[in-house]
Formats: sequence, structure tokens, C-alpha cells
Amino acid sequence: MKTRNILLIGVGIGLGLFGLFEFFSVSFTEGGILGAILIGLFIGKTIDKHPLRYAFFSVCVSHLLAFTLLFLFTEDGKLVLQEGDILLPFFLGYVLLRTLINSIIGTFGAFVSFNILNKQS
Repeated sequence: MKTRNILLIGVGIGLGLFGLFEFFSVSFTEGGILGAILIGLFIGKTIDKHPLRYAFFSVCVSHLLAFTLLFLFTEDGKLVLQEGDILLPFFLGYVLLRTLINSIIGTFGAFVSFNILNKQS
């Protein structure tokens, strides 16, 4: 399977998990961390060369897309847009920080699964 297809599948898994966690009212922090770990495990298991880089990119893109969709289609996003001058920088800072932290967590998941598979073979 091509790396590009796996990255798209990883982003799709991340968005699906984000929607599932939103449906079951799981907090953004717990859902983001769990989603990042699952994406990292998937990418670390399927990509043979440099899975850490691809896991970081896939988790980062899926979380940025998820937060953008959340921002556009929820009441919290409308509140941020109405109070744009005050809340928007804080919201963007939170999104970028949360995305960076979750990407690092997903990269760790890819590292663990890649090393376990290499030691078994």
C-alpha cells in the first residue's frame, strides 16, 4: 500500500474517532489522546520506513481538521466568532498546543508499535 493512501486512511480514522467521541460526549482531551495513540499504532504497524514522521503528520492533520469542523459547526465555535477579538487567539493557541501534544503522543505510539514489530521479525 502506498504511503499516501495510509496517511489518508490515518486521517480518516482520526476524524472518525473524533466524531465518535463527540457523539458519546467524551472530552476533547481524552478523545484526542486516545485517537492519537490509535492512529500512531496503525501507522507504526503498516509503514515500514520512517513511521514516526508519517504518524506525526497524520495526527496533526486529523486533529486540525477535526478542530476546524468543531469550530465551524458547534455553539462554542459561534461564540468564539462572535467574541473574535478576545477569544480567537486563545482558541487558536489551545488548538495548536493540543494538536502538537497529541501529535507527539501519536508519534510515541508509532514508535512503540514499530519497535515491537521489528523485534518480533
